[in-house]
Amino acid sequence: MVMLIFFGLLLTITIDILDATNVACVNSEYCREVLRTGLESNCVDGFCDNPFQYGCINSLQIPGRKDRRKRICNSEDPSDASDRGLCREGSSSVSGSSSGFEYQEVRIFSQNWESAFFGAWIAQIVLSELLDVPVTIETGDSDANINFYDRQSRFQYGSAQNHFDGFRRASKFDGDCSKANKMGDGDSYESCGHAMLEVWSGFDEVDDLVDGGVIEPKSTLGVIGEDRWFMPKLTAEQDPSLMSYHGLKGLENRKKLAGLFHRPTTWADYCNEVSEDNCSSDGPAQRPPVSEEEGKQYFSDGLYIGHFRATHENNCTASPTTCTGHFLDYPCDFSAAGYFLQHTNNLNIGLKSNGSGEGGGYTIPDMIDIWHAANWTKSHIIGIW
Repeated sequence: MVMLIFFGLLLTITIDILDATNVACVNSEYCREVLRTGLESNCVDGFCDNPFQYGCINSLQIPGRKDRRKRICNSEDPSDASDRGLCREGSSSVSGSSSGFEYQEVRIFSQNWESAFFGAWIAQIVLSELLDVPVTIETGDSDANINFYDRQSRFQYGSAQNHFDGFRRASKFDGDCSKANKMGDGDSYESCGHAMLEVWSGFDEVDDLVDGGVIEPKSTLGVIGEDRWFMPKLTAEQDPSLMSYHGLKGLENRKKLAGLFHRPTTWADYCNEVSEDNCSSDGPAQRPPVSEEEGKQYFSDGLYIGHFRATHENNCTASPTTCTGHFLDYPCDFSAAGYFLQHTNNLNIGLKSNGSGEGGGYTIPDMIDIWHAANWTKSHIIGIW
């Protein structure tokens, strides 16, 4: 019962944090007026900062709780965090990331979906604020941050999930993840962690880690996860038959799917292949991408709203029996990956995923960006989630 109440409070806190990151401001007084009463938030670079960076439980001012200690500092806090009153500095670590009980810092894998984020946050709050155990969160990328106490309240998705090698690395370093390379990019970055609080079934590597003495045996959460196909409301209203497989399957529906579900276009491809002036002045893109990474994006808030186009794969005149509409499928490392191909093959559904990953899957950040692009451009889209 206590955990259910706490989780409910955390969901409310999550909304507050996400709201705070989007609240433009001219002074700190405004932040404190528009956010929940009693929360400390300052106007930084034109936006309200994270009202829970000082700690969650103290900020909530729970009745009857007399212990008002600050949270314990962690290695991702600013070097002067304790001097600024953000947290209590530990006694045994040069980084200030260890408590008076000399607990080693715990690093939790965030995975790259929301329920895993929230579970990691609950653990970070309980350990950091009640048990004096310093905690950081491992996203698997040097440029992705999901730390609950992050001043900017960044809510960033790692590019991949299930960083099982991070367990082996933590074991190799005797649990000290500060020895891993956290400054590198791409393949040079070394994920490292001690706990993964949500893993979907179907990964033999988990059993291998248990058999090798790297991790403790897994246990179940008691939650039944389900994957479904989704489309925008405007699409379902335009053609209600799409809400059943009867409106998707067979050669008779193939042309309809190909004509409705066009392929998402990256920023670079749009500027190079679609725009008549290489994005010098037209609407969907405010400018050309300035880096290779920008060019790979399907959406960038305020800079590129996305674009969907018919390619040769949508051409049913040239290929009446093999043309396809576009489908947004999971990356290959998802346990649910492969279901889409089974469904489309068995039911003869004319849809195909065109991501850059193995099997045509998209990364989770790309999937989210494509949904944003579809929303902004009011384009028809169908995909799994």
